[in-house]
Order: sequence, then C-alpha cells, then structure tokens
Amino acid sequence: MFVSLARQTHAHGDDARLLLAAVERMPAADRAELLNAALHLFLTPASAPRGHNQEDVAGPSE
Repeated sequence: MFVSLARQTHAHGDDARLLLAAVERMPAADRAELLNAALHLFLTPASAPRGHNQEDVAGPSE
C-alpha cells in the first residue's frame, strides 16, 4: 500500500504533503507496521539477510 502511495506522490511532483496526509489517515496498526518496516531498513546491517534476528520496534498504540 505504501509503495502505491509513494508512486502517486512521485507522479504528482513529489509533493510529500500528499504522502503525509495518506499516512495520517491510515489506521494506527497500519502506521505501526509502516514504522516497523522503515526502522528495519535503517537498523538492519546491509549485509544481514532480510528478516534475520529482527524484532518489532513499534506496536499499535492503544
């Protein structure tokens, strides 16, 4: 879903406000999954295989 939103944002002149508005409308659980995916990209060493020894960093807020 996020990739689709990012592509739409790119097609509309890379206006990040569109992407931010879409993320803000996502349910909390989906935002938490998006945050986990983004954090895994930054926290996982480039040499480590995807999913190797990774734990969830954020959970749905209640």
